[in-house]
Amino acid sequence: MSAGDSHRRANTCVPSKVHALLSTGGAPELMRRWHGLSDAYDIPDLAGYNVAGTERYIDRDAMRAILDPAYAQQILGEPVRTGLSPKDTIDAILLHEAVEKVTLDADNAIEHYDQGADHGAHEVATCGEHELVRPRC
Repeated sequence: MSAGDSHRRANTCVPSKVHALLSTGGAPELMRRWHGLSDAYDIPDLAGYNVAGTERYIDRDAMRAILDPAYAQQILGEPVRTGLSPKDTIDAILLHEAVEKVTLDADNAIEHYDQGADHGAHEVATCGEHELVRPRC
Protein backbone atom coordinates (compact mmCIF):
# COMPACT_ATOMS: atom_id res chain seq x y z
CA MET A 1 0.00 0.00 0.00
CA SER A 2 1.21 3.46 -0.83
CA ALA A 3 1.91 5.97 1.93
CA GLY A 4 1.25 9.01 -0.24
CA ASP A 5 3.58 11.93 -0.86
CA SER A 6 5.32 13.45 2.15
CA HIS A 7 5.62 17.22 2.27
CA ARG A 8 9.17 18.49 2.66
CA ARG A 9 8.30 22.15 3.29
CA ALA A 10 5.48 24.18 4.75
CA ASN A 11 2.51 24.81 2.48
CA THR A 12 2.32 28.59 2.04
CA CYS A 13 -0.68 28.59 -0.27
CA VAL A 14 -3.69 30.45 1.14
CA PRO A 15 -7.37 29.52 0.74
CA SER A 16 -8.14 32.70 -1.19
CA LYS A 17 -5.72 31.56 -3.92
CA VAL A 18 -7.44 28.17 -4.14
CA HIS A 19 -10.87 29.83 -4.39
CA ALA A 20 -9.62 32.23 -7.08
CA LEU A 21 -8.08 29.42 -9.13
CA LEU A 22 -11.23 27.28 -8.88
CA SER A 23 -13.54 30.11 -9.95
CA THR A 24 -11.69 31.28 -13.08
CA GLY A 25 -10.04 29.97 -16.23
CA GLY A 26 -12.69 27.35 -16.93
CA ALA A 27 -12.12 25.60 -13.58
CA PRO A 28 -15.82 25.44 -12.56
CA GLU A 29 -16.63 23.49 -15.73
CA LEU A 30 -13.61 21.25 -15.26
CA MET A 31 -14.67 20.42 -11.68
CA ARG A 32 -18.00 19.17 -13.03
CA ARG A 33 -16.42 16.63 -15.40
CA TRP A 34 -15.56 14.09 -12.68
CA HIS A 35 -17.85 11.06 -12.90
CA GLY A 36 -15.90 8.01 -11.86
CA LEU A 37 -13.98 6.54 -8.95
CA SER A 38 -12.01 3.33 -9.09
CA ASP A 39 -10.34 1.43 -6.26
CA ALA A 40 -9.40 -1.55 -8.41
CA TYR A 41 -5.72 -0.72 -8.87
CA ASP A 42 -2.47 -0.33 -7.00
CA ILE A 43 -1.78 3.42 -7.09
CA PRO A 44 1.81 4.38 -6.21
CA ASP A 45 0.99 7.71 -4.56
CA LEU A 46 -2.25 6.75 -2.75
CA ALA A 47 -4.53 8.36 -5.34
CA GLY A 48 -4.56 9.83 -8.82
CA TYR A 49 -6.64 10.67 -11.88
CA ASN A 50 -6.85 9.90 -15.58
CA VAL A 51 -5.55 12.22 -18.28
CA ALA A 52 -9.07 13.31 -19.27
CA GLY A 53 -9.85 14.38 -15.71
CA THR A 54 -13.03 12.31 -15.57
CA GLU A 55 -12.05 9.48 -13.21
CA ARG A 56 -10.13 9.42 -9.96
CA TYR A 57 -8.33 6.44 -8.48
CA ILE A 58 -7.64 5.43 -4.88
CA ASP A 59 -5.17 2.66 -4.12
CA ARG A 60 -7.10 -0.58 -3.56
CA ASP A 61 -5.40 -1.35 -0.22
CA ALA A 62 -5.72 2.23 1.01
CA MET A 63 -9.44 2.31 0.27
CA ARG A 64 -10.02 -0.99 2.03
CA ALA A 65 -7.86 0.03 5.02
CA ILE A 66 -9.76 3.31 5.40
CA LEU A 67 -13.13 1.54 5.29
CA ASP A 68 -12.21 -1.62 7.25
CA PRO A 69 -10.26 -1.20 10.52
CA ALA A 70 -9.69 -4.97 10.75
CA TYR A 71 -8.02 -4.99 7.34
CA ALA A 72 -5.90 -1.96 8.29
CA GLN A 73 -4.86 -3.75 11.48
CA GLN A 74 -3.85 -6.76 9.41
CA ILE A 75 -1.73 -4.92 6.83
CA LEU A 76 -0.59 -1.85 8.79
CA GLY A 77 -0.62 -3.11 12.36
CA GLU A 78 -3.16 -0.44 13.38
CA PRO A 79 -6.35 1.16 12.09
CA VAL A 80 -6.18 4.24 9.85
CA ARG A 81 -6.72 7.25 12.10
CA THR A 82 -7.21 10.55 10.31
CA GLY A 83 -9.51 12.28 12.78
CA LEU A 84 -12.25 12.04 10.17
CA SER A 85 -14.89 9.48 9.32
CA PRO A 86 -13.94 7.03 6.57
CA LYS A 87 -16.28 8.88 4.17
CA ASP A 88 -14.76 12.25 5.03
CA THR A 89 -11.24 10.83 4.61
CA ILE A 90 -12.10 9.55 1.13
CA ASP A 91 -13.83 12.84 0.27
CA ALA A 92 -10.65 14.74 1.23
CA ILE A 93 -8.49 12.48 -0.93
CA LEU A 94 -10.88 12.86 -3.88
CA LEU A 95 -11.04 16.64 -3.47
CA HIS A 96 -7.25 16.83 -3.45
CA GLU A 97 -7.02 14.89 -6.71
CA ALA A 98 -9.78 16.93 -8.36
CA VAL A 99 -8.28 20.29 -7.40
CA GLU A 100 -4.82 19.17 -8.47
CA LYS A 101 -5.95 18.07 -11.95
CA VAL A 102 -8.31 20.99 -12.51
CA THR A 103 -5.63 23.47 -11.45
CA LEU A 104 -3.28 21.95 -14.00
CA ASP A 105 -5.88 21.92 -16.79
CA ALA A 106 -7.54 25.30 -16.24
CA ASP A 107 -6.35 28.49 -17.91
CA ASN A 108 -4.20 29.94 -15.12
CA ALA A 109 -0.55 30.40 -14.13
CA ILE A 110 -0.23 26.88 -12.66
CA GLU A 111 1.65 24.79 -15.19
CA HIS A 112 3.31 22.12 -13.05
CA TYR A 113 2.57 19.65 -10.28
CA ASP A 114 5.31 21.21 -8.14
CA GLN A 115 6.33 24.79 -8.74
CA GLY A 116 8.05 25.27 -5.38
CA ALA A 117 7.25 28.58 -3.73
CA ASP A 118 5.09 29.54 -6.72
CA HIS A 119 2.41 27.09 -5.59
CA GLY A 120 2.21 24.18 -7.98
CA ALA A 121 -0.93 22.10 -8.42
CA HIS A 122 -0.07 19.77 -5.54
CA GLU A 123 0.39 22.60 -3.07
CA VAL A 124 -2.84 24.29 -4.18
CA ALA A 125 -4.69 20.96 -3.85
CA THR A 126 -3.25 20.38 -0.38
CA CYS A 127 -4.47 23.82 0.71
CA GLY A 128 -7.94 23.04 -0.67
CA GLU A 129 -7.93 19.70 1.11
CA HIS A 130 -7.00 21.40 4.39
CA GLU A 131 -9.93 23.78 3.99
CA LEU A 132 -12.28 20.79 3.69
CA VAL A 133 -10.72 18.88 6.58
CA ARG A 134 -10.23 21.55 9.26
CA PRO A 135 -13.95 22.12 10.02
CA ARG A 136 -14.54 18.35 10.26
CA CYS A 137 -11.81 17.60 12.81
